[in-house]
Amino acid sequence: MHPKIVSSRLGHVTVAFTFDTYSADIEDHDRDAAEAVIGLFLPPSVKGLV
Repeated sequence: MHPKIVSSRLGHVTVAFTFDTYSADIEDHDRDAAEAVIGLFLPPSVKGLV
């Protein structure tokens, strides 16, 4: 779900507050983000670098 919608539903003034309050460094999400960025620059045949 879009962060702005979540933030609004929770009654937060800013999305930044929502992220600061509810986000944490989750290893799987960090790895997924790294893989997505790698996918922007390397061919699909290169997998499992992270």
